[in-house]
Amino acid sequence: MPLSRSKVPNVFLANFLILIALGVILVSENSLLIVTVAIASFLIFMLHINKPEFSLYLFLFLLPWIPYVSVGTFKIWPIVGAVVIFSYLVWILMAGLKIRHMEGCLKYFLVFYGILFISFLVNGPYPRTGYVFRQYFELLALFFLITQIMNNFIHIKNLIWVMILMQCCNAATLWLQHFAIISQFYFFDVDLGNRLGGNFGNPNVAAFNLNCALPLIMFLFYEHKANFKIRTTLIILFVFIIVAIVFTISLTGMIGLTVAIFASIYFINPRMNKPRLRYLIIAFCFGLGTFFVLFSLPQYRTRIEMKISKFDNEDLVNQSRIGRWIGSARVIAENPMFGTGPGSSKAAMTRMTGYIGGPHSTFLYVGLEGGLPGMGFFILFFGKPLRKLWRRYKKYRYTYVNREIMLLYGTSIALFCVIFVGSLIRSAQRDIIVWISLGLVISLLRIDRSRWNMPV
Repeated sequence: MPLSRSKVPNVFLANFLILIALGVILVSENSLLIVTVAIASFLIFMLHINKPEFSLYLFLFLLPWIPYVSVGTFKIWPIVGAVVIFSYLVWILMAGLKIRHMEGCLKYFLVFYGILFISFLVNGPYPRTGYVFRQYFELLALFFLITQIMNNFIHIKNLIWVMILMQCCNAATLWLQHFAIISQFYFFDVDLGNRLGGNFGNPNVAAFNLNCALPLIMFLFYEHKANFKIRTTLIILFVFIIVAIVFTISLTGMIGLTVAIFASIYFINPRMNKPRLRYLIIAFCFGLGTFFVLFSLPQYRTRIEMKISKFDNEDLVNQSRIGRWIGSARVIAENPMFGTGPGSSKAAMTRMTGYIGGPHSTFLYVGLEGGLPGMGFFILFFGKPLRKLWRRYKKYRYTYVNREIMLLYGTSIALFCVIFVGSLIRSAQRDIIVWISLGLVISLLRIDRSRWNMPV
């Protein structure tokens, strides 16, 4: 339901004034930055009054760039993120809106959050414990907002455009790095060799996020059959993002690229009941072709040869992700009920296995910090809506609406890639696209079929 001016809580104005006050306090250090933040806050505030969904689009589009903006040593994101998220939550609670059904996801996440808290009580605090709890809350709050505000197919399609543009900006940073226009981005001071990480500072995370955008581009491509200009633009963006993924030289990225293209081809043609093996062959050939293109580039050949040489090394298991996974499984086996505590994954891995860093897998991260019960409820949180989506696909696999349903499913297949990379729960800046995708899945499951069948 639309939000009238009379229903806008005064807390919005209070939060806006807090941002202005923060700007006044810090203006002496970086006036241009504060003025920019103040103008953006004002625009979000005005949109929030009239069109809350548009202010959400703007906020989500800016989200990947906010967390690393700082004034001196002061980080902007904790204040800006808390103010905006709190404003939306208060709006939902005070504006007389009914909380929409979330397919049971909310209860699973709350149980998971409770298990983490029990693990914290059992294992004690770590330096990153507070950060982990805050990150989980931010991601859940953003996911909740998407499921509540995206209440029709037009909103969903608009948000898909926002997600694609967001990832195109991320891909642009990789192109800029590749052509040495910028060496690193924001405050990441890391040496990645020939690999590029863009504004994520991590090749695997950058490739993972960009892969999530590919099925969405395919979705819009098939939605605009009669618009040649839009389809041409989408093809250009598709190639633009694929090349950016290649720049990362990420094994996870190559696997994700193959899966994303296969999912797009497979699920976007629901009317075809012929064997789908040929689509898998096409995706495999594309991935293999991408590898050979990479190998032909001198600046990347050294890195690839170094990766290949590991397969001839007897100590491969101890040097690769496999070794980290085995070590993580041993730590989980020693602490199956409560894990090692939230924020402890890297410290526990170093102390118990000798590896520096985390387990390089999202689900093993969760298992380390929350034990097997925490991992189970975390998997249920993502698995239940995808299971419902699959059942709906089997029931309506040859209908018109199947394109819309299965493109979201194809995007969610990118969750497969977090088995190989420790993303999804690291930060809102890195992982929001997957949480947005899951939120859109919930919204699609909730919308009436009669509305789906109407032309948009």
